Amino acid sequence: MAKPYEFNWQKEVPSFLQEGAVFDRYEEESFVFEPNCLFKVDEFGFFLTWRSEGKEGQV
Repeated sequence: MAKPYEFNWQKEVPSFLQEGAVFDRYEEESFVFEPNCLFKVDEFGFFLTWRSEGKEGQV
């Protein structure tokens, strides 16, 4: 009989990413470069949001 596999998908997200950290964002397909974007990750590491200077946040 096979041993059941316990899949632990949830990884700990560092607090600095949950609170927000500033990174540069680059999009390869359209060659868009946005410096100093505020990135945040939810506590489960599922949603990544960012806010560029003068623009709305995106998911």
